[in-house]
Amino acid sequence: MSSEPQIEAFDWSDKIIDHIWEHEIDPWEVEEAVFDDSEVEIRYVDDKEHGPRWMAQGHTTTGRKLRIYMNPCQDREGIWYVITAWEEGR
Repeated sequence: MSSEPQIEAFDWSDKIIDHIWEHEIDPWEVEEAVFDDSEVEIRYVDDKEHGPRWMAQGHTTTGRKLRIYMNPCQDREGIWYVITAWEEGR
């Protein structure tokens, strides 16, 4: 697995927007944490409970530290979908 995945954009479905809102996260906050935080950490994780996916940890411009789980869309290079996201420490 590449240590630096190419993430150009996220594909937002109503279902995932509603899901992350349950954690009080907006899509624009995920995008800030991934695209605007110069110190964002993105790594591949594979655990028995949830399977293979990518995890990003980054900050919004307001200082919220988010943990985001995501995977690339099939047949859509550079486009990713979010599985879940939440604020760390909550």
